[in-house]
Amino acid sequence: VEYDRIKERLDSDQYEYDWRCDTTTTQNNEDTRDEEMTTSIPQYVARTKQRLQTRFQNTFIRSTNLNLQRFFTIWKRDRRYIFVKFVQNFAMGISVGSVFYQTISVVSIYGLLFQGMQFVMLGTMASASTLLEDRQIYYKHKDANFYPTFSHVIGRSISLLPQVLMDTFIFGTIVYFMVGLYTGAAQYFIYIGIIILFTIVFNQMFAIFASFAATKTDLQSLGACLLLFNLLFCGFIVAPDIIPKYYIWIYWWAPMAWAYRALLVNEFTSPDFQNVTSHQNQTEGQLALIEGGFTFHNGEAFGKDWIAWGAIYLIFYQLICVVVTGILL
Repeated sequence: VEYDRIKERLDSDQYEYDWRCDTTTTQNNEDTRDEEMTTSIPQYVARTKQRLQTRFQNTFIRSTNLNLQRFFTIWKRDRRYIFVKFVQNFAMGISVGSVFYQTISVVSIYGLLFQGMQFVMLGTMASASTLLEDRQIYYKHKDANFYPTFSHVIGRSISLLPQVLMDTFIFGTIVYFMVGLYTGAAQYFIYIGIIILFTIVFNQMFAIFASFAATKTDLQSLGACLLLFNLLFCGFIVAPDIIPKYYIWIYWWAPMAWAYRALLVNEFTSPDFQNVTSHQNQTEGQLALIEGGFTFHNGEAFGKDWIAWGAIYLIFYQLICVVVTGILL
């Protein structure tokens, strides 16, 4: 019975009509799909070609932001390092502040500011070895076209700010008020700002060496030379006015010299040193700068404008260091 019903169905005109309709519909769908594929294939090839020709999929700003977030996350997770740095800066601030407690000696102020900047440089030198480890990770990301070189350099440079701010405000504030420097708000924030700029610049200078140094020993050796030139020609060990002419260019190059001069001018032009003396009607601050050799060729002491020049020099020096680091990487 089932066989007869199937045979009757196959012999009927209605089945032939249904089959033809289904075949026609299927053929039309296939033709439409083929037409769509023919139209979309060039577009797909064009998009693929454009994607392959574009080295980095993210924009420069987004890549920089991603690098900044990465470095900041790494810093934030290392709570032991943050705690150790906090204790170190607090202990050093108390130590230095106790040695120069409420000093009124000009020589002591010279030594205090020099020692504070020396502490900054030694701290930077001690932590510079991590830059070599970070370079290996950068090379892996570069081979995978994760981001441009300068987005990595800029992101890492900006990510230093939280740690630099913490170090500067802890160490700098304790020393500033224990020693008895002028307590005006403007002088205090200029003092903090100059140290922050100098710390960032010195970190970036070590980043230049880390971009091509083969080993940690090489990096520390180059850092020691950098430390030597800055300490020797900053104006404390050798007074600027007696540096030989064939070495004076090192004094005008050294970032520490510009920062140290700005700190001295900031303090010796404050109201605490504005009493006029009998020596050519000069103030106590001007005499202090003249005795230290911080003068023009005519023997006149540097004025307040050299604080701004020092800050400008450090900012431009930082920008140059960022460019050089990106080129060498």
